[in-house]
Amino acid sequence: KLRVHVAAINDMIETSLNAIIDSKADKLYLLAGENRVRENDAGLIESITKSFQKKGIKTIVHYHNKTDIPKIIKSCKDIISEEHGNDIYINVSSGNFEQAIGFSMSVGYFNESGNVHTYSCERINSSKPIKNSAQKYEIRELIIPKIPIPEINQRLALVEIVKEKKISKSKLVNILTLRNII
Repeated sequence: KLRVHVAAINDMIETSLNAIIDSKADKLYLLAGENRVRENDAGLIESITKSFQKKGIKTIVHYHNKTDIPKIIKSCKDIISEEHGNDIYINVSSGNFEQAIGFSMSVGYFNESGNVHTYSCERINSSKPIKNSAQKYEIRELIIPKIPIPEINQRLALVEIVKEKKISKSKLVNILTLRNII
């Protein structure tokens, strides 16, 4: 099994990258904004890729919309599906608020085999001297509960409710019965 990490580019990416290297990762999925000129430092992505390549860590860059939660969930789901036989570690502290939500939801929905782990990587701010000066961060494992995906009939019923906007229970039952949903 490979140790696959998923992290998003943010202002504190160095802390996350140090944790990834120290955990002896085999592969990194680096999630970056789809507007490559405005949202990302192309030089940063290139230096991360080269640095990780020297350390034997394969880096794959995924570009996505950093504020579209459904697309973030899909990107993360695709990675989980592709790496289903490996141990996957998702850093929810990297990236923005929407990415953290998307990462957490995708773990809740798609962690079928239990091989997906979430963690938060935070800098240590203490007045006490740190024994190992190289490690100035703390990794906290986060437990994301399984989120059940609604059954097809439930989803079809929700579609009807959204179409009607305001609907009584009896009218909903009639519509769902006519459409053979229930």
